[in-house]
Amino acid sequence: MVNFGLRVARGHGLSVSHASIPSRKNTLCFRGRFGDSLPVVRAARTFATSADSDTEVGVVGSENVGGLEGGLEGVEGVGGLEGVDGARTSFDSTLGFQSVDFALEDDDALAPVEDDSDASDASDVETEDEVLSSSFASLFTDGEASDADEVVDENLLVRNCGLKEETVAILESRGIKALFPIQKAVFEPIKEGRDVVARAKTGSGKTLAFAVPVVEQIQDSFQEDRKPRGRAPQCIVLAPTRELAKQVEREIQAVAGDLFVGCFYGGTSIVTQKRMLERGVDIAVGTPGRVIDLIEQNALDLSNVKYVVLDEADQMLNVGFEQDVEDILKFVPEERQTMMFSATIPRWVKGLISQYLKDPVNIDNIGEGQTGKLNENITAYGVQVTSASRRSILVDLITVHADGGKAIVFTQTKRDCDEVAAAVALHLPCEPLHGDMAQAERERVLASFRAGRTNVLVATDVAARGLDIPEVDLVVHYELPRESESFLHRSGRTGRAGRSGTTIAMYSRNEIGTFKRILRETKTKGVTTITPPTPQQVVEAAAKQVMYRLDNVEQEVRSYFSPVAKMVLASRDPQEALEVALAALSGITAIPEPRSLLTLQEGFTTLQMMSERGRITRIGHIPAIVTKLLDSRDKGSSVGRIQLLDDEKSGTQGAAFDVPKALAEEIIANKDELESKGVTLTIPTYVLH
Repeated sequence: MVNFGLRVARGHGLSVSHASIPSRKNTLCFRGRFGDSLPVVRAARTFATSADSDTEVGVVGSENVGGLEGGLEGVEGVGGLEGVDGARTSFDSTLGFQSVDFALEDDDALAPVEDDSDASDASDVETEDEVLSSSFASLFTDGEASDADEVVDENLLVRNCGLKEETVAILESRGIKALFPIQKAVFEPIKEGRDVVARAKTGSGKTLAFAVPVVEQIQDSFQEDRKPRGRAPQCIVLAPTRELAKQVEREIQAVAGDLFVGCFYGGTSIVTQKRMLERGVDIAVGTPGRVIDLIEQNALDLSNVKYVVLDEADQMLNVGFEQDVEDILKFVPEERQTMMFSATIPRWVKGLISQYLKDPVNIDNIGEGQTGKLNENITAYGVQVTSASRRSILVDLITVHADGGKAIVFTQTKRDCDEVAAAVALHLPCEPLHGDMAQAERERVLASFRAGRTNVLVATDVAARGLDIPEVDLVVHYELPRESESFLHRSGRTGRAGRSGTTIAMYSRNEIGTFKRILRETKTKGVTTITPPTPQQVVEAAAKQVMYRLDNVEQEVRSYFSPVAKMVLASRDPQEALEVALAALSGITAIPEPRSLLTLQEGFTTLQMMSERGRITRIGHIPAIVTKLLDSRDKGSSVGRIQLLDDEKSGTQGAAFDVPKALAEEIIANKDELESKGVTLTIPTYVLH
């Protein structure tokens, strides 16, 4: 059998060393490229290959793959965003993969892969079960910093918040060992029985903050373990959308222990929901419309309610539930504790506070004069596109920036939602989500997205506030929202519960003013303007993301492919076979066409010529240089869009220009001749504006 030693290095590539080791399982051993001083991470995997094979497996990577490296420092208005408050004009090399090490040995340094025929299965070698439990994706993630190493304020630890041991155990089993500061700020007055009005940023974890104290107090109200059948709820939670109601129900149920939590919303059978109430419910979560229906049919009794929660109160107004909310509150006893959460405080919400809350504690996590703000752990980008290139660029952005994780794409209309989802689905697992879909279908789509079977969700704004999925890594504004505040609500689908996230706004040249207005009105700063990903970045990102797809293959499925796998390995070089299989799985079977940086048209490469001042000063100089360089007037006339450049910092002048891919290769081949005449030729990753 063969022991393969692979190196995982910057660039997402794998380089390979190997040694023949008879009578042992074939074990992949991963080692960092940059020396043996790097830390060792136990992450190995066993593969079946033919005995005594003397082959190599892997793909050699390159330095800083996918990196958007500097060069924009001091450049104003990249991508047409001149004057955007706080806009940075430099690219951070955030896409380059940092070196990590993988080895079977659990030592302080990397051990060499040696030919050791007499070696036995020592204790430092992982068993097959341990090896197979390690994910393919861990090749790229096991070396990343762990949140568990972060220092947490002792006062925020759940064990120090005065909770029951059972509650602490439930939270810690879910990986929640400490509250966020905003959770603690909301949690304490609720635990004391005070009414609360909280302006909290989306994704701040407020559901857990009110759920835990309410659950504990309801549990204390029961004198016996057996709870009476048909009992009326002690807590009512109102949410503006079905999706948000279901999410709140899940969050509460996760900490509710033996309490029964029911969720009530339209689009599903009211008969089933009435039967649920007949059995007895401790906490009722629902949309105002369905709650009113149940009250009017004498199915829902609110006379025993002690706790009222209005979640996303301002959105109740936006979707026309203001009268329903007020009607529901009339059925609730006056002696109760009321909690209201709202990103904004419009006049109607102020009226609710003055009429239905008693001396509430005001908690503001947003700030006066703001409708909201982007979470600090969300990185914001803007990219200029054209109508013709918008969809193809969208796929590239998801491939590169989602990093194999979940992405939500927002459109303005249901029709666009369906069409964009269909286009993306040709390349990535993707489904649409909008209001015209049946409730059962919406729930199926969301379940698939949460489980990771679907990586991309294309949604309309109706879902912007209804979705609460902590693992979303990327939000893309395929079309800019009509309302500035929607930009925050959309973006807030990522970077939730302490995770980092990325949001990207796509805009045309005509929408630059609109985008600047949105950023100004939402006080969003630090937006970096980027160009669409290059073909190289797309291919390398897709190669990395194949690992996530491999992890989704169920164990039983593998046996069906075993005969074909053996045939391929017997007839082809294993490395060649693996490369082809990974490429096919990524969906990229040919290098993507280059895309112009000036027009975003596919099939064109943007080149840049610079020289000393006074030499390249007119558009006609570029075709003339190409004609003379290649001794062909036809090739000189093939030059497309030209943009003159003047770099005051370096004291040079020149132009960026588009040429067909084949012509670009010819010009690049004559780079030395140009340089001998004082002209510098480069392939830019951005263009000065």
